[in-house]
Amino acid sequence: GISVINSPNNLLNNNTAINNSDGFYLFQSDNTTISNSTASDNANNGLNIAYTNNVTIFNDTITNNSENGIYLNHSTLVNITGSTISGNTLSGIELDESNQVNIIDNNMSYNEKSGLTLNNTSDINVIRNNASYNGLSGLSFENVTRLNITDNIVTYNELCGICMDNSEDNVISGNNASYNKLSGINLTNSSGNSLTDNIAFNNSANGIYLSNSSNGNDINDNIVGYNNQSGILIEDSSQNNLTNNTAYGNGQAGFSLVNTSHTNVNDSVSYGNDVGIEVINSTYTGIFNNTVYDNSYYGVNISESEHTVMRNTTISNNTYNFKVDGSSDEKFYHDIDTSNTVNGSIIYYYTNSSNITLDDSSNAGTVYC
Repeated sequence: GISVINSPNNLLNNNTAINNSDGFYLFQSDNTTISNSTASDNANNGLNIAYTNNVTIFNDTITNNSENGIYLNHSTLVNITGSTISGNTLSGIELDESNQVNIIDNNMSYNEKSGLTLNNTSDINVIRNNASYNGLSGLSFENVTRLNITDNIVTYNELCGICMDNSEDNVISGNNASYNKLSGINLTNSSGNSLTDNIAFNNSANGIYLSNSSNGNDINDNIVGYNNQSGILIEDSSQNNLTNNTAYGNGQAGFSLVNTSHTNVNDSVSYGNDVGIEVINSTYTGIFNNTVYDNSYYGVNISESEHTVMRNTTISNNTYNFKVDGSSDEKFYHDIDTSNTVNGSIIYYYTNSSNITLDDSSNAGTVYC
């Protein structure tokens, strides 16, 4: 192929590298541009870039290589834009120990593993890419921080649209994560992230799934619909806030909190699911200012949980509007006041109370004593 070693300030334009070891190999060769070129059918990587800074990769076609389309290792200040990176045996693009990279307006589809794989990286912009029909995930991130993952299409992948593990302080915004074989967006052991304005439809698992100590995340303004499991599922995690989300037509719950603590569902709408909002084996949950209707089973289901606070939540036209259950007295100690309604009537929820009087003027929809 084309190798550039210890040689800065290069312009590689309109080249073709086919059936080599690496198509293009850069080592310690700063300020290099690779543009309008083709790297295909190589035995290793289409582009292999190591310990090289200030690299521009623009309008290239990188296909059918036996490892990655682009492999970037210990490099910074790299721009990868406007390229087609598909049909590679590993990932379309893989970054290891590389920072301050812009990956914008690329097609990273039909790779045998993931469209994009980032390991141990920070300060990366992943914007307006198409990472669909990949053999694993569309976008895969592990041990990353300060990423801006915005306006990408991640659909029809064999695992997740976006998979993130052991990562923090990232922004995931405006992405279409639909029709994936697992969840649209999946965070594991990842904290302090912002998930905003994403759509996740028709995934085989959940629309958005957080698990395994994914704590302190903000999940706002997302739309999750027609997923086989839940719209948004939070499991084994704490201190997450869900605000102004819409969940409809999901096969299980619109919003599901399982084994969580100090988690809030605020200002959200859940309809046409099996269950609107469910809180299971969880503590210190807040359910505030939500609208829950037309779910085929429960509107709000609080089960085996403690210290739930519910305010200003409107529940209507569900098969069973509101349920609380538990195996001990402590599982019924919740703060559910008369600001909540079922079918336009008030929920009265009493614990450790006596001398209660309710009559026709009380407009009672549901009474728990």
